Order: sequence, then C-alpha cells, then structure tokens
Amino acid sequence: MLKNSANQLPSNTEKVVKELIDIYWSDIYNSQVIEKTIEAAANLPIPQTIQKFINSMDCIVKSEIKVSPMYVIEPYGEALEKLNPGYYSEKRRVFYQEDMDFII
Repeated sequence: MLKNSANQLPSNTEKVVKELIDIYWSDIYNSQVIEKTIEAAANLPIPQTIQKFINSMDCIVKSEIKVSPMYVIEPYGEALEKLNPGYYSEKRRVFYQEDMDFII
C-alpha cells in the first residue's frame, strides 16, 4: 500500500479504514462484525494489509465447521489499529465508555 509523503494513508484508503474500524467497534456480535465487514469489502477498495483477514472471515462464514470468530477478529483488529491508531483508539474508547454507561 502506498503512503503519502506525510507518512499517512492516502485519503481514499483512510476513509475505507475508518469505515472498517466503525464496523469493528460497532455494538454488534463478532459474527455480525464479520458479516458486515465482508459486505463492505465487496464494495470498497480494501488495503492489502488487511485483505487476508477478510479472506479468512469469508472462509469462516462458508465453512461447515464452526470456528470461533475470535480467531480472525482479534488479529484483524490489531491490523486495523496499525493502519489508523488514533481513530481506532477513539472508537475503542467510545465503545468501552458506552459499555460502562450501560453497567452503571
């Protein structure tokens, strides 16, 4: 993947990564994160660094053997975090704050 001179993601890739991070940190089950990510990937230019995770997700969905979504969700999240650590951190903080508000 190409980066611009400011060592940031190109704007179109940054938008895609943010959309995928939004899906990742949405308030849905892991299996739904996988399904929504696969749906989004069909219409978005996915960065090569995370394409393998999306391919793995697709295999999990199509597999007759049930595998825990966590096997692909955790490393996928780490890859997303590397692509845009600031936005990822912001979304994670909001997600867990909402969890805390729900508990209180």
